[in-house]
Amino acid sequence: ADATFGAGLSALKLGRMSEAHQRLRAVLDHYPKSENRPQASLLLGQMDLDAKQYGPARDEFQAAFAAIGADADTKQAAEDGLVNSLPASDPQRFPIQLTLGRCLYAQKKYTPAQVAYGAAAKSPDAKVAAQGLYWSANCALALGHSTEAAALFASVASRFPTSELAAKARAKAGNVKAAVKEDNAAGVLRQARLDLDAKK
Repeated sequence: ADATFGAGLSALKLGRMSEAHQRLRAVLDHYPKSENRPQASLLLGQMDLDAKQYGPARDEFQAAFAAIGADADTKQAAEDGLVNSLPASDPQRFPIQLTLGRCLYAQKKYTPAQVAYGAAAKSPDAKVAAQGLYWSANCALALGHSTEAAALFASVASRFPTSELAAKARAKAGNVKAAVKEDNAAGVLRQARLDLDAKK
């Protein structure tokens, strides 16, 4: 493993990118216990990023962070950097925004998470767009924006009826709408009692 990794580094220093990629990939494919795996993943990710291969770059960075047990803030910073390096028209932006949303949601940073999920919901890939919209609705719910959440959940079901999330979204939309009606009814009842008390 060390020899293969060393050969990959040497090839990289000499600018033999194809050979470097092959050697570093071999470290990951053939040596599951090698201590060089995280660095091999990072180097491969950087090479892919330089070559504008954003999808593979993201996969390599995620593998490296998983191997070293990187915290959520580090992962989020990496995703932010990757998103910012992409041209606005690049379709890879959408799945990366989805992952960024997940990182932020896990940290309970619901407002920026909803922004990221909202960006993912614009994906031309229906599966990515459905997930972005569904989790944007969950963010709205976590922020206490029940009416918005219900509308977003309903939108998932109507826009993506064949999605695996459609049934869950429909059920959540119904539950949230029912809860909003209950809250409104309770509010009306409270106000009526206050009005009666005021007349006494």
